[in-house]
Amino acid sequence: MKRIFSIILIVVMCASIFAGCNDKKDSDKVTLRLGLPSGYDITAKEVVDNFQKAHPEIELEIDETPWSEFKKKVKLQSASKTAPTVFIMDSGHVAYMGANGMAVDLADRVKSDLNADDYSSALYAGQDAEGHLWGIPHGLNTLAIYYNEEIFDEAGLEYPDESWTFDDMIKMAKKLTKDLDSDGEVDQYGLMLGTNISTGWLPFVLAEGGAPLDETRTKSMFKDKKTVSGLKKYVDCVKDGIAPDAEWSAAQGGTAAFYTGKIGMYIALHSMIPVIENNAPEGFRYNAQIMPYGVDGKRPCVYVPNLWVVSSTATEEEQEAAWTWIKYYMSDEAQKIMTESGLDGIQVKKTAIEYMEQMEYNGPENLSAFYSGLEKHGTTIYENGTYEEWRPKADEIITQMRNGLVGFNDGIKELDSVVSKVLKGEY
Repeated sequence: MKRIFSIILIVVMCASIFAGCNDKKDSDKVTLRLGLPSGYDITAKEVVDNFQKAHPEIELEIDETPWSEFKKKVKLQSASKTAPTVFIMDSGHVAYMGANGMAVDLADRVKSDLNADDYSSALYAGQDAEGHLWGIPHGLNTLAIYYNEEIFDEAGLEYPDESWTFDDMIKMAKKLTKDLDSDGEVDQYGLMLGTNISTGWLPFVLAEGGAPLDETRTKSMFKDKKTVSGLKKYVDCVKDGIAPDAEWSAAQGGTAAFYTGKIGMYIALHSMIPVIENNAPEGFRYNAQIMPYGVDGKRPCVYVPNLWVVSSTATEEEQEAAWTWIKYYMSDEAQKIMTESGLDGIQVKKTAIEYMEQMEYNGPENLSAFYSGLEKHGTTIYENGTYEEWRPKADEIITQMRNGLVGFNDGIKELDSVVSKVLKGEY
């Protein structure tokens, strides 16, 4: 009887030990809070599910806050040190977070664990002037020029090819601008321009060899003669009547004006493709072309990145889990899934770009217009720690110049003064 009792006791003890081991395994799991603005609308659920299967040691908690609310929420969470461990954020705010100690510098991890040769140079889109890397691309919203084939055909113009220049674009725009009903008012404009930095004035500035800020991104370059020349060409497009003014643009809508045949060429981001495809009338014929060459032989291939950011309030263990997630996201498997999904623009791994070239998709035939210039000519939107202060002010003043509400020379002086003060922390 004693022997039976001893055996039972041993079995119970072993069971307890194994149970303890299992409990330990569960308690050893790292919780990774993953911030997904707009949830699976911009991040493929398959990527998240595959990661979870491959890494059972990491427990995912998903924050699916709508994009419109996510940025404000993260600002508050960062201030209270409760931000998600790793999350997606626009590059402008990422630069602010990095400059203010809210993001982890990922430069050493990239150097150690990723082969930069496997990616486009946009891998470093989140890098500041000092070499800190505050984020890794989730996707790139890239710039190109859409054109209406029917309008070109009616005007007897050849479609733009890769060799075109900014001067060619402006000459084409003049020929495409028409008063169709002879009432003295333009009904069809040659060119639609944005009023913001990415689709508006920055491409013109870069095409003239200028820049809004210097290389350190601490000094205004708005009085530089090349920058002034670019802004003059941008403003003159409206002044000369080949691009619509703000009132017409607001009434018609940029993308709607394009797919309803009122615009010959449209400077816009990759994200406009689904808008056109979902709303254009049946039979609408359009294509896209890479940004034209500027005066110095460079193309202003502007792109706007969304970035994965690791919160500086995360523990070392959580940071490692976040980096495990980012490494998976940058893998061939995840990049291919994201490319297939068509969510959040262009991916940065070269194999993903190669795969995209082979895909069938709805959109302009020349999809390469949005990515072929990235490696040699790609540039972001001059993000820095004060980007969310100087850029809106610059946009506002330049829009006033474009609309004739401020004289050009006075506008340049105001631009340089305001941006300089913001950069110095005096505004």
